[in-house]
Amino acid sequence: MRPPVQKAEKQDKIPLSFAQRRLWFLYQLEGPSPTYNIPIVVRLTGELKQDVLQKAIMDVVARHESLRTIFPEQGGNARQQVLDVAVAKPNLYVQRIQESQLTEQLDRAVRYCFHLSEEPAFRVELF
Repeated sequence: MRPPVQKAEKQDKIPLSFAQRRLWFLYQLEGPSPTYNIPIVVRLTGELKQDVLQKAIMDVVARHESLRTIFPEQGGNARQQVLDVAVAKPNLYVQRIQESQLTEQLDRAVRYCFHLSEEPAFRVELF
């Protein structure tokens, strides 16, 4: 029988995981890039309450630390820094556009380049 999982103390300086190190290395080598973006595009119908959508997004961000994590650099090495929910509050970027502009605006949105040391790699846009 395996011992039960114990809650660990949170470290002040959390090292990057292997995947995060790779992402950070490529970021240092090439600069901000949309290469590892995972866009999700959803067409909504019906009445939209933006305040409710914003609260739902905040709930997801509050539950998942990876959506609030940045990679600040110190002395040539990066580490994870999990931001407080209030600090990492994602903006809901709202744009009123014509339907003929949708493809162009979606292409621009999914190619957004995150600045990993300054902002979490999570963004929501509403057209």
